[in-house]
Amino acid sequence: MGKISAICFAGSLLVVGATTLNSQTAPSSQAPASQATPPASPAAADQSTTPADPWPNTPGKQQFLQLCSSCHGPDNAIGHNQDTSGWTDTLNQMIQNGAQGSDEDFSAVLQYLVTNFGPMPAKVNVNKATAMNFRSWLGMPEKEAEAIVAYRVKNGDFKTLDDLKKVPGVDPNYIDSEKDLLTFS
Repeated sequence: MGKISAICFAGSLLVVGATTLNSQTAPSSQAPASQATPPASPAAADQSTTPADPWPNTPGKQQFLQLCSSCHGPDNAIGHNQDTSGWTDTLNQMIQNGAQGSDEDFSAVLQYLVTNFGPMPAKVNVNKATAMNFRSWLGMPEKEAEAIVAYRVKNGDFKTLDDLKKVPGVDPNYIDSEKDLLTFS
């Protein structure tokens, strides 16, 4: 197989670089169905959520919820924070275990996972993070994460750590314990 510069799908086979990530081989004449290139920044996409639907509203959400709910709950993605290669490996394992979907479906799921559950940044911007980001990156309980986002929407951006501690329902001691991981700009 020739060198592939992007992640692509060929007959439900995920490939990174020149390394095939599962034991199947794809016909070399088959063109990739799509490329999974995540947006430059999760903040660039609409990541609005509601308490009834906490999943970020970015491309691939529908496919993610469908494919990742057939054997387990989509909550399994929370806290894994893998890069593209890690999520590719995870999707390959799902395929080997019988996950069914088109190349386009798996490509969309990969993009969704990398965009919303990629590696934690060096600092979490509390004025841009979604509730799911707080949950996944900081291990914050769902209600506290949602309270921060709702407070921010209602009252505007946080300026300081003390502003963040004023959010009703959020443990100020927890905020103090995570302060080195937070930024406000």
